[in-house]
Amino acid sequence: MKRKILLFTLIFTALLLVACGGAQATPTPPPATTAATTTETTTETTTETTTETTTEPMEEGMIAVLLPDSASSARWEADDRRFFEAAFEAAGVKYTIVNAEGDARTQQTQAEQAITNGAKVILLVNLDSGSGAAIIAQAREAGVKVIDYDRLTIEGPGADVYVSFDNVSVGRLMGETLEPIINGLAADPKRVVQLNGSPTDNNATLFREGYFSVASPHYDAGDWELVDDQAVPGWDNQQALVIFEQILTAAGGDVDAVFAANDGLANSVISALKSQGLDPLPVSGQDATAAGIQNILSGWQTMTVYKPIKLEAEAAAAAAIALLRGEDVSSLTSDTINNGQNDIPFIKLTPLAVTIDNIESTVIADGFRTWEEICVGEYVAYCEALMSGEPMPTTTADGCNVDLTGETITLHQQAGREGPLAAILGEAFAYATNDVLKIINESGGVCGAELAVAFNETNYAVEQEVAVYEQTRDEAILIFTYGSGATVALAPRLNEDKILSIAAGVHGPSIYVPRNGYTIGAVPIYSDQFAGFLTWLSENWADVKPESAGDDIVVGVIGWANAFGAGAITPESQAVADELGITILPLEEQAVAPDADVSGQLQNLLLNGANVIYNQNLSFSVAQVIGTLRALGVWDDVVVGGVNWTYNADVLNFLGENVALADGYYGVVPHLTWADTDAEIVQTAMDAFAAGGYPETERTNTYLLTFATMFAVRDIIQHAVNEYGYENLSGETLLQAANDLGIVSAEGLFEYDLRGENRAPNRAQIRQWQLQPDGTIKDVAVSEFFDLPDTRPPAP
Repeated sequence: MKRKILLFTLIFTALLLVACGGAQATPTPPPATTAATTTETTTETTTETTTETTTEPMEEGMIAVLLPDSASSARWEADDRRFFEAAFEAAGVKYTIVNAEGDARTQQTQAEQAITNGAKVILLVNLDSGSGAAIIAQAREAGVKVIDYDRLTIEGPGADVYVSFDNVSVGRLMGETLEPIINGLAADPKRVVQLNGSPTDNNATLFREGYFSVASPHYDAGDWELVDDQAVPGWDNQQALVIFEQILTAAGGDVDAVFAANDGLANSVISALKSQGLDPLPVSGQDATAAGIQNILSGWQTMTVYKPIKLEAEAAAAAAIALLRGEDVSSLTSDTINNGQNDIPFIKLTPLAVTIDNIESTVIADGFRTWEEICVGEYVAYCEALMSGEPMPTTTADGCNVDLTGETITLHQQAGREGPLAAILGEAFAYATNDVLKIINESGGVCGAELAVAFNETNYAVEQEVAVYEQTRDEAILIFTYGSGATVALAPRLNEDKILSIAAGVHGPSIYVPRNGYTIGAVPIYSDQFAGFLTWLSENWADVKPESAGDDIVVGVIGWANAFGAGAITPESQAVADELGITILPLEEQAVAPDADVSGQLQNLLLNGANVIYNQNLSFSVAQVIGTLRALGVWDDVVVGGVNWTYNADVLNFLGENVALADGYYGVVPHLTWADTDAEIVQTAMDAFAAGGYPETERTNTYLLTFATMFAVRDIIQHAVNEYGYENLSGETLLQAANDLGIVSAEGLFEYDLRGENRAPNRAQIRQWQLQPDGTIKDVAVSEFFDLPDTRPPAP
């Protein structure tokens, strides 16, 4: 029997993030369900209380503001909310402000609740025109007035009033600002990318119309070349990062300028450029976010469009108050706009282009942004240079503003390369660590500093994990750990000592209690993965269920007799199962031993009606389950799958000549795999593995994930150095850097989203092993990536 893989691996994403969402957005509960502070997007605020929601219906005469999300742009929560609150407080009217967090069904529910609670005017920022039209229709039926705020609903008869900017002019400002800069580039032709907003948002269509009107004559003349023109679903910054990385890869890095439809998308573009070591390009943006202004100061973004949101919110609030009081609003409207069916009264405002030359006279002078929020960390030097007229600090192609040549940044790794379990699990993690460090350091390390990893032997024994930690805690800033036992034992120590840990043993309570702890999960927590598998089963049961199975899904879980094995079934994942109408049988535990007999456990599950077997184990244990189900002659009577670690090549190695037995096995996989050979990161890992001359049995997902994760860690360290200074590099500044970035990409292998107190990835796909005619097993994706259910334990 061949030995195989490191049981758990390190991953990081994300984060970068961006935009969005794809990361998983947690639906906002209907108003008046639970107490919450006004800083949360689920908060409902009234003039009677600004600190908590109320379970009592609002009095008649309320204004309800329905915000769309907090991911597509920072403006909704950071700016629009506060301006509405100030306007309504000053007028002495009752109001509620809720946020749908990107979920159209949640927004529909919020509208229904607002109407039930006595809203007479709804200020709507729709998530798409179809859902917006449904809300408007429901409001009309109830005699409630609707104001389309910022986004026009182009389906149905339309709202009573539309308040926004001339959005074609917004795009035209982008085009007119970048046009002379692009024309001045040496390239011929100038290769331009258009990264547009959501295809379901009419504003995105208008923005594109604006900058395309400027760019189109150049495309026609041939002096500009349109490299790609892509929309970003839901304005999701995370998807934008993936899309632009793919564009860059396909173009061989040969891109000269980017029309990005807002600052969030621009930041995704900038993240991709930095991660590939490319220099700044002319890049547009919109919303004048603090991050957008910082990118302009540092030379990574050319401009942003400032839509005086305070004026927009105040104009909308004035219209809402007038409608609430039964007053005529014709004196407030300056134009009309046709939504496809009717001419809608339009309060139209004028946008402004902001570049490094007029930051002070626009967003600062208006009080929309402050130097205090912009001039922090690495941006202090840029602000000082701007105000003094001195040359701006040099930003290198790798995104660093300091040269650390001659320095070494050392991370720590606790795992096993000795002992019986290590002999079985293999050394893929060690090979990958050495290979990726060589690549990173040959390309400049972290701002010139060498990145190193100090390995500490633990034999995967919890007591040794603790002993090693105690020996290294005074010098460690980041530690990679691998088992759930280590995660449980070390989490409180890490929190107390403020040392960041990337943990492959994603034990939910240890990672999320407290929510702002120092342990970050390498993959989605086990209960999220299990709930995601249940959701996929429920949606696809008719296609995947065995012939002998009925309509009811009964899931039996078999798992290791430890914290890892118990990680799938939690009260939160059980609640998901209950909502889906799926029965979950009690956990059957198996010994952590290559020769363990699991026939009794499996027969118990089958006798209790299981038609799905879910594995919360890995390696030899998965092979045991597969072999036993085949021997019992029941393989075709059940759907068999498991947690991400069960879908690893070491399982196939343990099956050896009987590899065909794995045909049909499903895995929850939160990343690309070796089968995704069109991905640059996979190809890079393949080349490194081949150059190392390692045994083929070590070519597992463990190697691939370890390899890609280190690039994400490098980016986090670099941000911490730039933002907080090399002299302050610590676990605390690393965690802050990870939170700052939000979305961190592991070179496109997966995305890590650290927004909203997330501490682990929350997206996955379902993959399946399929037997080929030549007797080999093929790894096949049978679903797209999807957001996993949120099964985090309650915050303490």
